Amino acid sequence: MTPVVDIHCHTFNADDLPVHGFLQRVAFHDNLFTDDLSALVDRILQGRAPGFVAENARLDVMLGGAALPEAAELAEAVPAPPSLEDEVDRTMAELAVTDPDLLRRVGVQLASDGAPPPLGSEQEGALDWFRAARRAVRWAKLYGSFRVDNTAALLNLFGGRVALATPLLVDLGMGLSDTAATTLRQQIELHEKISRLSLQGRLPAGASGHVHGFAAFDPRRELRARRVGDIDRPLLILADAIARYGFVGVKLYPPMGFMPLGNADKGVPDGAALDSILREFYGWCVAEDVPITVHGSASNHAHAQFADFGSPSNWARVLDEFGDLHLNLGHFGGTDGGPDAWPRGIARLAAAHPHVYADVGNHRIDRTDVRDRYVTFLTEVFDDPSTAVMDQRVMFGTDWYMLAILPEHEQYLDRYEQAYHERFGDERTTAFMGANALRFLGFDDPGNANNQRVRRRYDDLDPPDWLAASPPSLPLGPAQQPG
Repeated sequence: MTPVVDIHCHTFNADDLPVHGFLQRVAFHDNLFTDDLSALVDRILQGRAPGFVAENARLDVMLGGAALPEAAELAEAVPAPPSLEDEVDRTMAELAVTDPDLLRRVGVQLASDGAPPPLGSEQEGALDWFRAARRAVRWAKLYGSFRVDNTAALLNLFGGRVALATPLLVDLGMGLSDTAATTLRQQIELHEKISRLSLQGRLPAGASGHVHGFAAFDPRRELRARRVGDIDRPLLILADAIARYGFVGVKLYPPMGFMPLGNADKGVPDGAALDSILREFYGWCVAEDVPITVHGSASNHAHAQFADFGSPSNWARVLDEFGDLHLNLGHFGGTDGGPDAWPRGIARLAAAHPHVYADVGNHRIDRTDVRDRYVTFLTEVFDDPSTAVMDQRVMFGTDWYMLAILPEHEQYLDRYEQAYHERFGDERTTAFMGANALRFLGFDDPGNANNQRVRRRYDDLDPPDWLAASPPSLPLGPAQQPG
Protein backbone atom coordinates (compact mmCIF):
# COMPACT_ATOMS: atom_id res chain seq x y z
CA MET A 1 0.00 0.00 0.00
CA THR A 2 1.39 3.40 -0.96
CA PRO A 3 2.08 5.49 2.14
CA VAL A 4 0.91 9.01 2.86
CA VAL A 5 3.65 11.54 2.16
CA ASP A 6 3.56 15.10 3.49
CA ILE A 7 5.74 16.77 0.87
CA HIS A 8 5.31 20.32 2.21
CA CYS A 9 5.66 20.88 5.96
CA HIS A 10 7.74 22.78 8.51
CA THR A 11 9.10 21.85 11.93
CA PHE A 12 11.51 24.74 12.58
CA ASN A 13 11.17 27.07 15.54
CA ALA A 14 11.58 30.81 16.03
CA ASP A 15 15.37 30.57 16.30
CA ASP A 16 15.48 29.32 12.69
CA LEU A 17 13.60 32.37 11.35
CA PRO A 18 14.20 36.10 11.29
CA VAL A 19 11.06 35.97 13.37
CA HIS A 20 10.15 39.66 13.69
CA GLY A 21 10.56 40.32 9.98
CA PHE A 22 8.73 37.10 9.15
CA LEU A 23 5.72 37.88 11.30
CA GLN A 24 5.43 41.54 10.33
CA ARG A 25 6.25 41.36 6.62
CA VAL A 26 5.45 37.84 5.46
CA ALA A 27 3.14 35.65 7.52
CA PHE A 28 0.25 38.04 7.99
CA HIS A 29 0.48 40.77 5.37
CA ASP A 30 -2.63 39.44 3.63
CA ASN A 31 -4.73 39.52 6.82
CA LEU A 32 -6.44 42.24 8.84
CA PHE A 33 -5.12 41.14 12.22
CA THR A 34 -1.43 41.61 11.58
CA ASP A 35 -0.53 43.84 14.50
CA ASP A 36 -2.50 42.02 17.19
CA LEU A 37 -1.46 38.52 16.22
CA SER A 38 2.17 39.59 15.82
CA ALA A 39 2.02 41.17 19.27
CA LEU A 40 0.60 37.95 20.71
CA VAL A 41 3.34 35.81 19.16
CA ASP A 42 6.04 38.22 20.32
CA ARG A 43 4.65 38.17 23.86
CA ILE A 44 4.44 34.38 24.00
CA LEU A 45 7.90 33.76 22.60
CA GLN A 46 10.05 36.36 24.37
CA GLY A 47 13.23 34.48 23.55
CA ARG A 48 11.88 31.13 24.75
CA ALA A 49 12.59 29.10 21.59
CA PRO A 50 15.19 26.39 22.29
CA GLY A 51 18.44 27.33 20.59
CA PHE A 52 21.03 25.18 18.89
CA VAL A 53 22.99 24.22 22.02
CA ALA A 54 19.94 23.18 24.04
CA GLU A 55 18.34 21.14 21.28
CA ASN A 56 21.60 19.57 20.16
CA ALA A 57 22.24 18.44 23.73
CA ARG A 58 18.78 16.93 24.02
CA LEU A 59 19.09 15.14 20.67
CA ASP A 60 22.47 13.64 21.62
CA VAL A 61 20.93 12.20 24.78
CA MET A 62 17.93 10.87 22.84
CA LEU A 63 20.28 9.19 20.37
CA GLY A 64 21.89 7.32 23.24
CA GLY A 65 24.95 9.41 23.83
CA ALA A 66 26.05 12.07 26.25
CA ALA A 67 25.92 15.78 25.67
CA LEU A 68 29.12 17.76 25.44
CA PRO A 69 30.32 18.88 28.89
CA GLU A 70 29.31 22.50 28.39
CA ALA A 71 25.78 21.39 27.47
CA ALA A 72 25.35 18.63 30.03
CA GLU A 73 23.22 20.71 32.41
CA LEU A 74 21.00 21.78 29.53
CA ALA A 75 20.55 18.18 28.45
CA GLU A 76 19.52 17.15 31.95
CA ALA A 77 17.11 20.07 32.22
CA VAL A 78 15.17 19.51 29.00
CA PRO A 79 14.60 15.79 28.32
CA ALA A 80 10.85 16.01 29.01
CA PRO A 81 9.40 19.47 28.42
CA PRO A 82 5.79 20.12 29.47
CA SER A 83 3.14 18.96 27.03
CA LEU A 84 2.07 21.50 24.44
CA GLU A 85 -1.52 21.47 25.68
CA ASP A 86 -0.42 22.14 29.28
CA GLU A 87 1.74 25.02 28.05
CA VAL A 88 -1.17 26.47 26.08
CA ASP A 89 -3.50 26.28 29.08
CA ARG A 90 -0.93 28.00 31.30
CA THR A 91 -0.37 30.80 28.79
CA MET A 92 -4.09 31.33 28.24
CA ALA A 93 -4.56 31.72 32.01
CA GLU A 94 -1.63 34.13 32.20
CA LEU A 95 -2.86 36.28 29.30
CA ALA A 96 -6.39 36.35 30.70
CA VAL A 97 -4.92 38.23 33.67
CA THR A 98 -2.10 40.27 32.10
CA ASP A 99 -3.60 41.28 28.73
CA PRO A 100 -7.21 40.12 28.31
CA ASP A 101 -7.95 42.79 25.68
CA LEU A 102 -5.23 41.49 23.34
CA LEU A 103 -6.39 37.92 23.84
CA ARG A 104 -9.99 38.84 23.03
CA ARG A 105 -9.07 40.94 19.97
CA VAL A 106 -7.06 38.11 18.46
CA GLY A 107 -9.80 35.60 19.22
CA VAL A 108 -12.58 37.70 17.69
CA GLN A 109 -10.54 38.46 14.59
CA LEU A 110 -9.60 34.81 14.02
CA ALA A 111 -13.10 33.49 14.72
CA SER A 112 -14.57 36.02 12.28
CA ASP A 113 -12.20 35.01 9.47
CA GLY A 114 -13.63 33.01 6.58
CA ALA A 115 -17.09 31.71 5.83
CA PRO A 116 -19.61 30.72 8.53
CA PRO A 117 -19.14 27.12 9.67
CA PRO A 118 -21.38 24.49 8.06
CA LEU A 119 -24.32 23.08 10.02
CA GLY A 120 -23.11 20.57 12.58
CA SER A 121 -19.45 21.60 12.32
CA GLU A 122 -17.30 21.93 15.42
CA GLN A 123 -15.60 24.95 13.87
CA GLU A 124 -15.94 28.07 16.00
CA GLY A 125 -18.34 30.79 15.02
CA ALA A 126 -17.69 34.52 15.04
CA LEU A 127 -18.60 34.86 18.72
CA ASP A 128 -16.56 31.89 19.96
CA TRP A 129 -13.50 34.04 20.42
CA PHE A 130 -11.99 32.10 23.33
CA ARG A 131 -11.57 28.89 21.35
CA ALA A 132 -10.10 30.84 18.44
CA ALA A 133 -7.72 32.66 20.80
CA ARG A 134 -6.54 29.34 22.20
CA ARG A 135 -5.89 28.19 18.66
CA ALA A 136 -3.70 31.25 18.12
CA VAL A 137 -1.81 30.69 21.37
CA ARG A 138 -1.23 27.03 20.52
CA TRP A 139 0.07 28.03 17.10
CA ALA A 140 2.43 30.59 18.61
CA LYS A 141 3.72 28.03 21.10
CA LEU A 142 4.97 25.89 18.22
CA TYR A 143 7.45 28.65 17.42
CA GLY A 144 8.85 28.26 20.93
CA SER A 145 9.00 24.46 20.93
CA PHE A 146 11.83 22.04 20.34
CA ARG A 147 12.11 21.09 16.70
CA VAL A 148 12.03 17.40 17.60
CA ASP A 149 8.74 17.92 19.46
CA ASN A 150 7.30 19.78 16.47
CA THR A 151 8.33 16.83 14.31
CA ALA A 152 6.57 14.39 16.61
CA ALA A 153 3.47 16.60 16.69
CA LEU A 154 3.38 16.65 12.88
CA LEU A 155 3.65 12.87 12.60
CA ASN A 156 0.99 12.36 15.28
CA LEU A 157 -1.38 14.98 13.88
CA PHE A 158 -3.32 12.66 11.56
CA GLY A 159 -3.35 9.55 13.71
CA GLY A 160 0.11 8.47 12.61
CA ARG A 161 -0.91 8.09 8.96
CA VAL A 162 1.99 10.10 7.52
CA ALA A 163 4.75 7.62 6.73
CA LEU A 164 7.17 10.16 5.23
CA ALA A 165 7.47 13.87 5.92
CA THR A 166 9.91 16.22 4.19
CA PRO A 167 10.22 19.34 6.39
CA LEU A 168 11.36 22.41 4.48
CA LEU A 169 13.94 24.75 5.94
CA VAL A 170 13.66 28.37 4.79
CA ASP A 171 16.23 31.12 4.31
CA LEU A 172 14.36 34.42 4.58
CA GLY A 173 17.03 36.62 6.10
CA MET A 174 18.28 38.32 2.94
CA GLY A 175 14.77 39.26 1.89
CA LEU A 176 13.71 40.55 5.30
CA SER A 177 16.99 42.25 6.28
CA ASP A 178 16.89 40.25 9.49
CA THR A 179 18.94 37.37 10.88
CA ALA A 180 17.93 34.03 12.35
CA ALA A 181 19.59 32.97 15.60
CA THR A 182 20.72 29.63 14.16
CA THR A 183 22.86 29.28 11.06
CA LEU A 184 21.91 27.12 8.10
CA ARG A 185 24.70 24.69 9.04
CA GLN A 186 23.35 24.39 12.59
CA GLN A 187 19.80 23.82 11.37
CA ILE A 188 21.02 21.05 9.07
CA GLU A 189 22.90 19.37 11.91
CA LEU A 190 19.84 19.41 14.16
CA HIS A 191 17.49 18.12 11.48
CA GLU A 192 19.90 15.32 10.58
CA LYS A 193 19.72 14.06 14.16
CA ILE A 194 15.92 14.34 14.17
CA SER A 195 15.85 12.39 10.90
CA ARG A 196 18.08 9.72 12.43
CA LEU A 197 15.77 9.41 15.42
CA SER A 198 12.83 8.92 13.06
CA LEU A 199 14.64 6.17 11.16
CA GLN A 200 15.36 4.41 14.46
CA GLY A 201 11.77 4.78 15.68
CA ARG A 202 12.88 6.88 18.67
CA LEU A 203 11.00 10.13 18.26
CA PRO A 204 9.17 11.42 21.35
CA ALA A 205 5.43 11.08 22.04
CA GLY A 206 5.33 7.69 20.32
CA ALA A 207 5.56 9.30 16.88
CA SER A 208 6.23 7.02 13.93
CA GLY A 209 7.11 7.84 10.36
CA HIS A 210 10.31 8.84 8.62
CA VAL A 211 11.67 12.35 8.17
CA HIS A 212 14.00 13.56 5.40
CA GLY A 213 14.35 17.31 5.06
CA PHE A 214 14.84 19.94 2.37
CA ALA A 215 17.66 22.43 2.98
CA ALA A 216 17.23 26.13 2.14
CA PHE A 217 19.07 28.21 -0.43
CA ASP A 218 19.18 31.90 -1.38
CA PRO A 219 21.60 32.77 -4.21
CA ARG A 220 22.24 36.19 -2.69
CA ARG A 221 23.77 34.57 0.37
CA GLU A 222 26.07 32.54 -1.88
CA LEU A 223 27.11 35.68 -3.75
CA ARG A 224 27.91 37.47 -0.51
CA ALA A 225 29.90 34.48 0.77
CA ARG A 226 32.00 34.42 -2.40
CA ARG A 227 32.72 38.12 -2.21
CA VAL A 228 34.00 37.93 1.35
CA GLY A 229 35.85 34.66 0.79
CA ASP A 230 33.87 32.44 3.19
CA ILE A 231 35.15 28.87 3.20
CA ASP A 232 31.74 27.47 4.21
CA ARG A 233 29.64 28.80 1.35
CA PRO A 234 25.91 27.97 1.10
CA LEU A 235 26.32 25.78 -2.00
CA LEU A 236 28.96 23.72 -0.20
CA ILE A 237 26.65 23.42 2.81
CA LEU A 238 23.90 22.20 0.48
CA ALA A 239 26.21 19.56 -1.00
CA ASP A 240 26.96 18.31 2.52
CA ALA A 241 23.27 18.31 3.44
CA ILE A 242 22.45 16.13 0.44
CA ALA A 243 25.51 13.84 0.50
CA ARG A 244 26.05 13.35 4.25
CA TYR A 245 23.13 14.64 6.30
CA GLY A 246 20.21 12.76 4.79
CA PHE A 247 18.50 15.74 3.14
CA VAL A 248 16.56 14.95 -0.01
CA GLY A 249 16.01 18.33 -1.67
CA VAL A 250 16.32 22.10 -1.56
CA LYS A 251 13.77 24.85 -0.81
CA LEU A 252 13.85 28.17 -2.73
CA TYR A 253 11.80 31.26 -1.89
CA PRO A 254 11.83 33.69 -4.87
CA PRO A 255 9.29 36.15 -3.37
CA MET A 256 12.00 37.08 -0.88
CA GLY A 257 13.50 39.11 -3.73
CA PHE A 258 15.18 37.08 -6.46
CA MET A 259 13.97 35.68 -9.78
CA PRO A 260 14.40 31.99 -10.67
CA LEU A 261 16.35 33.33 -13.68
CA GLY A 262 16.42 36.65 -15.47
CA ASN A 263 17.47 38.75 -12.50
CA ALA A 264 19.59 40.97 -14.73
CA ASP A 265 16.59 41.68 -16.98
CA LYS A 266 14.38 42.46 -13.99
CA GLY A 267 16.85 44.95 -12.56
CA VAL A 268 17.57 42.91 -9.42
CA PRO A 269 20.85 44.12 -7.88
CA ASP A 270 23.78 41.95 -8.99
CA GLY A 271 21.34 40.21 -11.33
CA ALA A 272 23.91 38.76 -13.73
CA ALA A 273 25.96 37.29 -10.88
CA LEU A 274 22.83 35.80 -9.28
CA ASP A 275 21.78 34.22 -12.57
CA SER A 276 25.22 32.65 -12.91
CA ILE A 277 24.98 31.16 -9.41
CA LEU A 278 21.46 29.90 -10.07
CA ARG A 279 22.54 28.19 -13.30
CA GLU A 280 25.34 26.50 -11.39
CA PHE A 281 22.83 25.41 -8.76
CA TYR A 282 20.26 24.07 -11.24
CA GLY A 283 22.95 22.19 -13.15
CA TRP A 284 24.06 20.50 -9.94
CA CYS A 285 20.46 19.60 -9.06
CA VAL A 286 19.92 17.96 -12.46
CA ALA A 287 23.24 16.09 -12.36
CA GLU A 288 22.66 14.78 -8.84
CA ASP A 289 18.86 14.20 -8.99
CA VAL A 290 18.22 16.81 -6.29
CA PRO A 291 14.56 17.92 -6.27
CA ILE A 292 13.56 21.52 -5.56
CA THR A 293 10.44 22.81 -3.83
CA VAL A 294 9.68 26.49 -4.33
CA HIS A 295 7.11 28.88 -2.94
CA GLY A 296 4.71 28.76 -5.87
CA SER A 297 1.94 31.23 -5.12
CA ALA A 298 1.61 35.01 -5.21
CA SER A 299 1.71 35.32 -1.42
CA ASN A 300 4.13 35.73 1.48
CA HIS A 301 6.38 38.10 -0.43
CA ALA A 302 8.86 40.36 1.33
CA HIS A 303 7.68 43.29 -0.81
CA ALA A 304 4.80 43.76 -3.25
CA GLN A 305 7.20 44.11 -6.18
CA PHE A 306 8.38 40.52 -5.57
CA ALA A 307 4.89 38.98 -5.64
CA ASP A 308 5.20 37.57 -9.17
CA PHE A 309 8.84 36.46 -8.95
CA GLY A 310 7.87 32.80 -8.49
CA SER A 311 5.26 32.75 -11.25
CA PRO A 312 4.94 29.84 -13.71
CA SER A 313 6.14 32.07 -16.57
CA ASN A 314 9.35 32.83 -14.69
CA TRP A 315 9.93 29.14 -13.98
CA ALA A 316 9.34 28.36 -17.65
CA ARG A 317 12.57 30.18 -18.40
CA VAL A 318 14.46 27.88 -16.03
CA LEU A 319 12.86 24.77 -17.49
CA ASP A 320 13.78 25.85 -21.01
CA GLU A 321 17.42 25.46 -19.95
CA PHE A 322 17.10 22.69 -17.34
CA GLY A 323 14.26 20.55 -18.60
CA ASP A 324 15.10 17.54 -16.39
CA LEU A 325 14.83 19.53 -13.16
CA HIS A 326 12.60 17.92 -10.51
CA LEU A 327 10.55 20.98 -9.53
CA ASN A 328 7.62 21.30 -7.13
CA LEU A 329 5.72 24.59 -7.19
CA GLY A 330 4.43 24.63 -3.64
CA HIS A 331 0.81 25.54 -2.91
CA PHE A 332 -0.05 24.88 -6.60
CA GLY A 333 -0.45 28.61 -7.18
CA GLY A 334 -3.28 28.91 -4.63
CA THR A 335 -6.91 27.91 -5.01
CA ASP A 336 -7.91 30.41 -7.70
CA GLY A 337 -8.50 28.25 -10.74
CA GLY A 338 -9.30 31.06 -13.19
CA PRO A 339 -8.05 30.85 -16.78
CA ASP A 340 -5.16 33.27 -16.20
CA ALA A 341 -4.36 32.22 -12.62
CA TRP A 342 -1.13 30.54 -11.55
CA PRO A 343 -2.60 27.01 -11.15
CA ARG A 344 -3.46 26.89 -14.86
CA GLY A 345 0.06 28.04 -15.73
CA ILE A 346 1.59 25.41 -13.46
CA ALA A 347 -0.54 22.70 -15.07
CA ARG A 348 0.70 23.78 -18.50
CA LEU A 349 4.30 23.66 -17.25
CA ALA A 350 3.76 20.12 -15.97
CA ALA A 351 2.35 19.05 -19.33
CA ALA A 352 5.45 20.40 -21.09
CA HIS A 353 8.10 19.05 -18.69
CA PRO A 354 8.43 15.52 -17.28
CA HIS A 355 9.34 16.37 -13.67
CA VAL A 356 7.21 19.39 -12.77
CA TYR A 357 4.90 18.87 -9.79
CA ALA A 358 2.74 20.89 -7.40
CA ASP A 359 1.52 20.44 -3.83
CA VAL A 360 -1.62 21.66 -2.07
CA GLY A 361 -0.08 22.89 1.18
CA ASN A 362 -2.20 25.25 3.30
CA HIS A 363 -5.28 25.29 1.10
CA ARG A 364 -8.39 26.54 2.91
CA ILE A 365 -10.34 23.32 2.58
CA ASP A 366 -11.80 23.93 6.04
CA ARG A 367 -14.17 26.13 4.01
CA THR A 368 -16.62 24.08 1.98
CA ASP A 369 -16.94 26.75 -0.70
CA VAL A 370 -13.18 26.72 -1.34
CA ARG A 371 -13.03 22.93 -1.27
CA ASP A 372 -15.89 22.46 -3.74
CA ARG A 373 -14.58 25.12 -6.10
CA TYR A 374 -11.07 23.69 -6.03
CA VAL A 375 -12.14 20.11 -6.71
CA THR A 376 -14.10 21.42 -9.70
CA PHE A 377 -10.95 23.14 -10.96
CA LEU A 378 -8.94 19.92 -10.60
CA THR A 379 -11.61 18.03 -12.51
CA GLU A 380 -11.33 20.48 -15.39
CA VAL A 381 -7.53 20.17 -15.42
CA PHE A 382 -7.58 16.36 -15.31
CA ASP A 383 -10.26 16.13 -18.02
CA ASP A 384 -8.44 18.50 -20.39
CA PRO A 385 -6.12 16.39 -22.62
CA SER A 386 -3.58 19.23 -22.69
CA THR A 387 -3.14 19.12 -18.89
CA ALA A 388 -4.40 15.62 -18.00
CA VAL A 389 -0.92 14.58 -16.82
CA MET A 390 -1.46 16.78 -13.77
CA ASP A 391 -3.29 13.93 -12.03
CA GLN A 392 0.15 12.29 -11.72
CA ARG A 393 1.84 15.47 -10.51
CA VAL A 394 -0.38 16.88 -7.72
CA MET A 395 0.96 15.96 -4.27
CA PHE A 396 -0.49 16.05 -0.79
CA GLY A 397 1.15 18.57 1.52
CA THR A 398 -0.01 20.38 4.63
CA ASP A 399 2.32 23.36 5.13
CA TRP A 400 2.11 22.43 8.81
CA TYR A 401 2.64 24.18 11.12
CA MET A 402 1.61 27.29 9.18
CA LEU A 403 -1.62 25.34 8.66
CA ALA A 404 -2.06 24.94 12.42
CA ILE A 405 -3.65 28.36 12.89
CA LEU A 406 -6.65 27.37 10.73
CA PRO A 407 -9.84 25.91 12.21
CA GLU A 408 -9.96 22.11 12.51
CA HIS A 409 -6.56 21.77 10.88
CA GLU A 410 -6.24 18.24 12.30
CA GLN A 411 -8.93 17.20 9.79
CA TYR A 412 -6.95 18.48 6.80
CA LEU A 413 -5.76 15.06 5.62
CA ASP A 414 -9.15 13.37 5.99
CA ARG A 415 -10.98 16.21 4.23
CA TYR A 416 -8.63 16.30 1.28
CA GLU A 417 -8.55 12.51 0.96
CA GLN A 418 -12.34 12.26 1.15
CA ALA A 419 -12.89 15.04 -1.40
CA TYR A 420 -10.35 13.47 -3.74
CA HIS A 421 -11.75 9.98 -3.41
CA GLU A 422 -15.36 11.06 -3.94
CA ARG A 423 -14.50 12.88 -7.16
CA PHE A 424 -11.53 10.93 -8.58
CA GLY A 425 -11.61 7.37 -7.19
CA ASP A 426 -8.99 5.05 -5.69
CA GLU A 427 -6.16 5.27 -8.22
CA ARG A 428 -5.91 9.05 -8.39
CA THR A 429 -6.34 9.35 -4.63
CA THR A 430 -3.46 6.92 -4.02
CA ALA A 431 -1.31 8.90 -6.43
CA PHE A 432 -2.19 12.19 -4.75
CA MET A 433 -1.65 11.01 -1.18
CA GLY A 434 1.81 9.54 -1.75
CA ALA A 435 2.78 7.90 -5.03
CA ASN A 436 3.27 11.17 -6.91
CA ALA A 437 5.54 12.49 -4.14
CA LEU A 438 7.66 9.34 -4.16
CA ARG A 439 8.13 9.79 -7.90
CA PHE A 440 9.01 13.47 -7.47
CA LEU A 441 11.67 12.50 -4.91
CA GLY A 442 13.00 9.72 -7.14
CA PHE A 443 12.23 7.12 -4.50
CA ASP A 444 10.39 4.88 -6.96
CA ASP A 445 13.50 4.56 -9.15
CA PRO A 446 16.42 2.38 -7.96
CA GLY A 447 18.72 4.16 -10.40
CA ASN A 448 17.93 7.64 -9.07
CA ALA A 449 20.84 9.21 -7.18
CA ASN A 450 18.48 10.63 -4.54
CA ASN A 451 17.12 7.15 -3.90
CA GLN A 452 20.61 5.71 -3.59
CA ARG A 453 21.81 8.39 -1.18
CA VAL A 454 18.81 7.87 1.10
CA ARG A 455 19.29 4.11 1.08
CA ARG A 456 22.74 4.67 2.56
CA ARG A 457 20.97 6.08 5.61
CA TYR A 458 19.42 2.64 6.13
CA ASP A 459 22.61 0.56 5.93
CA ASP A 460 22.12 -0.78 9.45
CA LEU A 461 18.32 -0.50 9.47
CA ASP A 462 15.43 -2.02 7.57
CA PRO A 463 14.66 0.33 4.66
CA PRO A 464 11.00 1.30 4.23
CA ASP A 465 8.90 -0.41 1.58
CA TRP A 466 8.38 2.89 -0.26
CA LEU A 467 12.09 3.19 -1.11
CA ALA A 468 12.85 1.17 -4.23
CA ALA A 469 15.75 -1.25 -3.79
CA SER A 470 18.96 -0.43 -5.62
CA PRO A 471 20.72 -3.23 -7.51
CA PRO A 472 23.98 -4.13 -5.73
CA SER A 473 26.02 -3.19 -8.79
CA LEU A 474 24.99 0.46 -8.66
CA PRO A 475 27.60 2.73 -7.08
CA LEU A 476 26.58 4.77 -4.08
CA GLY A 477 29.14 7.53 -4.25
CA PRO A 478 28.78 10.95 -2.64
CA ALA A 479 27.01 13.78 -4.36
CA GLN A 480 29.17 16.08 -6.41
CA GLN A 481 29.68 19.57 -5.11
CA PRO A 482 28.37 22.46 -7.20
CA GLY A 483 31.06 24.76 -8.44
